[in-house]
Amino acid sequence: MDRLQRTLGEICSLGPRWQGSEGERKILNYLEGVLLRRIGIGCKKEEFDYLGFNAQMADLVLEGSPPTKINCQPLAYSATESFTGELVYIPGENLSESTATKGKIVLTDALKSYQAYPQAVRRGAAGFVFGNHLKENLIRAGVTNYEGCLGSIPAVAIGGGDTQRLLERVREKPRVRIEVRADSKWERSENLVVSVEGGRQNPRVLVCSHYDSMGLGPHAFDNASGTAATLELIEVFKESPYRLTFLLCGAEELGFWGSKAFVRQHLEECKRLGAVVCLDGISSDLGSVEIGVTESLAPRIRRLAEREKFEVDQWSIPPRPSSDHTGFEALGVPVFWLTTMDPYYHTAADVPEHVSKERLTRHTTFAAHVITSLADP
Repeated sequence: MDRLQRTLGEICSLGPRWQGSEGERKILNYLEGVLLRRIGIGCKKEEFDYLGFNAQMADLVLEGSPPTKINCQPLAYSATESFTGELVYIPGENLSESTATKGKIVLTDALKSYQAYPQAVRRGAAGFVFGNHLKENLIRAGVTNYEGCLGSIPAVAIGGGDTQRLLERVREKPRVRIEVRADSKWERSENLVVSVEGGRQNPRVLVCSHYDSMGLGPHAFDNASGTAATLELIEVFKESPYRLTFLLCGAEELGFWGSKAFVRQHLEECKRLGAVVCLDGISSDLGSVEIGVTESLAPRIRRLAEREKFEVDQWSIPPRPSSDHTGFEALGVPVFWLTTMDPYYHTAADVPEHVSKERLTRHTTFAAHVITSLADP
């Protein structure tokens, strides 16, 4: 328990771990150091290419006398351009059907930018403003899409307070100017792979977790919690009789680049996997517990949860396509995904204080039971 919490704190102390930043270098150095010096196990570094996004500026200005500049951050993979037009508000649940978006700048309060932005584009929007309803004026960062390409319209994120102020003005059909400037180029990162070759010839189980984060804070829930749990599980299983692969992957926040690269690089091996365990955002004290699992594994995992008295608020069968398990599931590999929800997801307020050592330990322990069950059926 104490070691898990210490590891979580050490990861968070590195700051944001956005792909391609200084934070990425820090977390990779940290992970290699823990594996070699504390756990005493080697890792293999596997490089992959991804489309980087380096923001230079973002502007959102409410026209008037005088004009009002609104604090904002560009969404990753936003188009680099400027547009001035009418602002309309479309709730997240209405974006896919709205006819009021064509040629307009859309303000929405959807939770997932990578789902809402493509819907706005398909409905003819000319700009995209990603708001939220957090009491604090916190900005929720995000990505325009998980397709690994630049979007077609400019997109920014704004804080909860500014969202409310804009909502109070939308009936007046205000005009706003949105502008994003950024560089995008192909860059290189790496996955860290740890193999445990136990003596039993049982199916191999792969455990994956992403080490990167958004760029606004320590991001304890997403995904220092999953990274700390994975390091602890390597410690637990390093001398086990099971055949295990632990994958610490990068660029998840940009669209699962690291895990998708691993699948491409090890395609035949991945097809033979017995199961994949994905640990992403596994512990927050502020939200519900979710297990995503493919149908073939669901009865076993349900029995295991009942046996261990592990309370689950939501079952997703099959898992939502929202983390690094996605590429493996596409191959037909059985998947287990443990996650929770935090209202401060992708904001600067995703902090260690929201992750108790008791819950983090409980969830890591359950993940260990799942691995044992899948590796030794």
